[in-house]
Amino acid sequence: MLSKLEVLGATRLHFEIIGRKMFADVLVSDGVDELFLGYDWLVQNNCEWLFSARRVVINGVSVQLHTRSAKSAVRRIYVHESI
Repeated sequence: MLSKLEVLGATRLHFEIIGRKMFADVLVSDGVDELFLGYDWLVQNNCEWLFSARRVVINGVSVQLHTRSAKSAVRRIYVHESI
């Protein structure tokens, strides 16, 4: 089953990675609470994901990845039938 996300709008998000200013054009939705960088952004910024090294290289800059603790949460429950 596919879930549809309501898109509230679009914006250009400015951020820094290891002191380097970057931006991404993103869609905004109440159904997503984290940033997802898409394929186009990864290609435009010459990204390489080094899984075994736990690093991602962005425009030649190697960035160490970190594991964050899992937070248990239920955002939505969809029901097909009346209960």
